Amino acid sequence: MTGPAMSNRGWFRVPRGLMNNPAFRPEPFTEWQAYIWSLERAAYEPQFWWFKTRRYRVQRGEFITSYSELAEFFGWKEKRVRLFLKRMIEAGFWIALRADAGAKSPTVISICNYNEIQFTRRVEGEAGGVGGGNGGTKRRHSEGGESKKGKKNGEMKEKNEAHDAAARWNEEEAEIVAAWNANAEHCPWPKVCSLSPRRQQKLRQRFDEVGLQGLRTAIRQAGNSAWLGGPECPRWFRFDALLDPEKLHKLISGEYDDLHPRADKNGG
Repeated sequence: MTGPAMSNRGWFRVPRGLMNNPAFRPEPFTEWQAYIWSLERAAYEPQFWWFKTRRYRVQRGEFITSYSELAEFFGWKEKRVRLFLKRMIEAGFWIALRADAGAKSPTVISICNYNEIQFTRRVEGEAGGVGGGNGGTKRRHSEGGESKKGKKNGEMKEKNEAHDAAARWNEEEAEIVAAWNANAEHCPWPKVCSLSPRRQQKLRQRFDEVGLQGLRTAIRQAGNSAWLGGPECPRWFRFDALLDPEKLHKLISGEYDDLHPRADKNGG
């Protein structure tokens, strides 16, 4: 292959709506197009989202969908959508959550690292607002204008901080699931493909108690344990063990580190 060497670093921008532009012939998506589509589809800020006849609250970096809807968007069979979704979760690109507790609940897909991917700070040298090239024009601001501008900037700052807080939660939640699934590659643990609302609530509580680092430590300790990380890992040790406050603190303190397989009907 000839031509300049391409770098895997940096970013490029893709305008919203490009994938639906009538200049392009409709055809089934490739897998990378399906991922780019998800970035465009995701909510840029917390908002309400209608799915059929129900309204749901979605956070920044999330969107609500279903297997059948994704199959229609992608031009795929539903079976392929299910397999693709599973691989995206295992690879750490998406987290899939149930939107509610109903039997026919739609799926909330959360984009991992969305806040990093959709970095909004102005790049140095990027063009400013309208008329930015008219450097000879004098700027005239009254004191009242400056005051309004300061107020607007303050409101924008508060709004961005709220967005960032929601995005941080999405990223931390996704990071814990990704860390668990990464260990499940070499430990006999079932992988996590979705988080129910009840699991999400418990995980938030554990975050409040021990923080992101505490949960990371618990997963690392379990993976290094000859018992929990070995071939005879007890049946009770699943992702839900992290959500149990007693078991979580035992993991962090290393109480399971030197234990060996045993009959334990009470689980831990």
